[in-house]
Amino acid sequence: MKQQNRLCEKVSPHSGCFIRFGRIWKTAAAPALCIVFLGASLIYHTPDTVRAAGTADTAVRIEEPAALSKPESEAINAAEYTMKTEKAEYKDSSGKVRGIVSFEYPQFKGTSKGIAKVNQKIEKQRDKFMNSDDAKSIKESTERAIQNNGFYDEYDKYFCQRFCKVTYNKDGIVSLSMLREWYGGGIHNSSEYGLNYNLNTGKKLTIQDVISGNVKKKILKALKKQMPEAEIFYNPSDVVKSRKDYEFYLKDGMVYLCFDSYELGQGGRGVTFAVKGKYK
Repeated sequence: MKQQNRLCEKVSPHSGCFIRFGRIWKTAAAPALCIVFLGASLIYHTPDTVRAAGTADTAVRIEEPAALSKPESEAINAAEYTMKTEKAEYKDSSGKVRGIVSFEYPQFKGTSKGIAKVNQKIEKQRDKFMNSDDAKSIKESTERAIQNNGFYDEYDKYFCQRFCKVTYNKDGIVSLSMLREWYGGGIHNSSEYGLNYNLNTGKKLTIQDVISGNVKKKILKALKKQMPEAEIFYNPSDVVKSRKDYEFYLKDGMVYLCFDSYELGQGGRGVTFAVKGKYK
């Protein structure tokens, strides 16, 4: 039997402290068996059990460090991702694409519950869009135009698409700027909206999470400053005041408020304006 020149230490699963047992001896024949002298008591120690010599019926089970509860993982600051696109294409008899529905989105990498929830919520947005009335209308309009030769020219193509940029990815937050594009043979509608999530909890962020103080007052002030002419003709402040929540994304220390086509009286082009946010 050879004495190891170290102390046998075990971690207490209750306090997180180290408990020092005493000098440890190992046998060459049974490396997994340790003999520990604790004061005058002789204790046999295997990886699973500590027992007093001759008292097998009073064995006390202990936890090895590997079996202890794992400490909470460190907070996630940012996450790597790959961009993906889900799409459906509608072709004419020659094989040319005359209609397309597509949704671009990031898939974040990581095994944490928070990241898994974020990915699930984005994928839910994707599936909802791909089965939306807007997507179905493009399919129907394209098929009808193909059948009736209803396109303006050979290059004309109908579309309902979502393009994505990751505009914020730090401080445990990810923010996506989503661009809406829709065209079905008439007016081309275009506007922005945002998707914002906490990487550690998976929760969707609200406007109160990213702007401090009187949120609505700050939004109205920014609107009047950045769109003074709109107040004269369309009175968009009434629309802003009536909103309970807002579409937005984060970028360069600013919160970009997004309004859909026609919502603030600007026709098919949506409106986006900025308010100073909490996150830099």
